[in-house]
Amino acid sequence: MTASTATDDRALDDRGTESATATLRRGLRMMPEFRRGLPATFALALVATAGRVVVPIAVQQTLDRGLGAAGGPDIPLVRELVAICALVVVVTAVAVYRMNVRLFRTTETALANLRVRAFRHVHDLSVLHQQGSAAGTWSPGSPATSTSCRSSCSGAACWAWSAWASSSWPPSSWPSTPGS
Repeated sequence: MTASTATDDRALDDRGTESATATLRRGLRMMPEFRRGLPATFALALVATAGRVVVPIAVQQTLDRGLGAAGGPDIPLVRELVAICALVVVVTAVAVYRMNVRLFRTTETALANLRVRAFRHVHDLSVLHQQGSAAGTWSPGSPATSTSCRSSCSGAACWAWSAWASSSWPPSSWPSTPGS
């Protein structure tokens, strides 16, 4: 791979970090679940955004043309504007609901598929590869996490030492309740 291909592929900015569009492209490439239904989600987002603009415009038109009309309040126009605004608010609410449901379902599906791919990758690794790797072997805080233990003894000995230390701690001679 040439340097220009790497730059085109990552779209690095002056600081050497990826641009937002490059990050989005890479995310869509890695998670195909997000691509399915994306145009419909954008359409719903557009309807939801347009619906949020309608209420202030309807209030302004109702005050200027309906209630502040030259010959007195124009009640039929006020009713018409309120009805149109109510319809647009309902359509906006449905669009926001559908968009959120689609995003939540897609996100959960993508996370579930990511977990499946990660577990599949771990299980596809050879046992020798997993035994040779020290990363992720011990949980933080266990006695066997010290560097000296990892470098001085084998994994089985460290495991045995950790099991013994955790089973014999605290000593049985300690009182089980405070004050006893």
